[in-house]
Amino acid sequence: MVRSCRSKAAQGVSTEGSSVHQHRRRFILLLLLLLAAVPARAHETRHVVIVVVDGARYSETFGDSTLANVPRMGRDLAPLGCRGASWNAGVTTTVPGHAAILSGVYQDLANDGTERPHLPLIFEYYRAATGAPRTDTWFLSAKAKLDVLSNSDDPAYGDSLGAAVDVTCPSDSAIVARTEIILRDRHPTIVAINLPRTDQVAHTGDWAGYLAALQQADSLVYDLWQSIQSDSVLAGHTTLFVTNDHGRHDDAHGGFTSHGCGCDGCRRVMLLALGPDFRAGFVKHNLAQPVDIAATVGELLGFPMPWSKGRVMADLFDGEEPAGVGPDAPGPRLRLGGALPNPTHGAVRVPLDAPRAGHLHVDVLDVQGRRVDTVADEEVTSGSHVLAWTGRTAEGRSVAPGTYYLRARLGAAEAATRVVVR
Repeated sequence: MVRSCRSKAAQGVSTEGSSVHQHRRRFILLLLLLLAAVPARAHETRHVVIVVVDGARYSETFGDSTLANVPRMGRDLAPLGCRGASWNAGVTTTVPGHAAILSGVYQDLANDGTERPHLPLIFEYYRAATGAPRTDTWFLSAKAKLDVLSNSDDPAYGDSLGAAVDVTCPSDSAIVARTEIILRDRHPTIVAINLPRTDQVAHTGDWAGYLAALQQADSLVYDLWQSIQSDSVLAGHTTLFVTNDHGRHDDAHGGFTSHGCGCDGCRRVMLLALGPDFRAGFVKHNLAQPVDIAATVGELLGFPMPWSKGRVMADLFDGEEPAGVGPDAPGPRLRLGGALPNPTHGAVRVPLDAPRAGHLHVDVLDVQGRRVDTVADEEVTSGSHVLAWTGRTAEGRSVAPGTYYLRARLGAAEAATRVVVR
């Protein structure tokens, strides 16, 4: 045995230091015990997909009450989740816009692909926290310059924690097809994709082509969601965000052909969010910000993001407040309360508040937006009502276990709520 020789003075210092360390250890142990006593917030989300429709202006997406260019997202998907607007308070060009979404921080970056983000992205935070392999995170686009969005140049993170990248896809449809293959074969935890066609066509001044590209992106997002729901691993455990990196100049600042300033057209962008932890049929009236998406992803998947400046969009999450009602929602609104019991093995009852008399139509939809049953199709008075669903299809068969949505319509008003069948 080898013994070290120390003077009494050194031993005294060591003893004193040891005592300090012991106190620190006791304090840390006590802190950990206290933290362990606080129940962790559990979410059903295990996978996140972020779709960025490049350069689509809000006035042509959810800002258009007819939803002419986004019927799939606005009419089929939004009732299954949350719809609203976001405000890009950073640089309204492509690379900085994506960096805000993926890092939770506004970063003033070159837009030509020569400058990486300087603060970590969600891919790096997630892999640092979990030790997951590169192929558990992906970024896909048809814009080669967006290769810089695989990782930051932060020396504590960087390429070793970056995402797998494919920026060679030739078109929006090819990007979604490639994404569907990756999701099916690998079931990655985080996937972010850029659909560039809307921005590319708009820069040529082709208004009709720009709208056509936006309509195609709308259909592709819908198809992607159907693909996710058809996968037994992803269905019921995947959250989808759809947004834009920036908008386009409004008419007072040069029109739709370009972007990059601080006008409402460039800054206001769409937000669609749906998944197992979010409300159904919720219309978000207060503006989010692109940086809030990263913070919300961190909350859903449970990893820390120490440099993020975004806020978790807590109002999107399921809670006691009836779906379809924002904290600042103006006036009386059609409201659907939570189903009871939920989860259920059969029948449920759902409270409904009608702001006025009129014709009420309530459908039960599956996660792909297909009608399963109709529980109401009648004239109602204003006030409180109770809906009942038997847990069966319109043909009388018991539904398969899974997630379903009751979607109510009273004139132009809509609301929805989620039911889980075990």
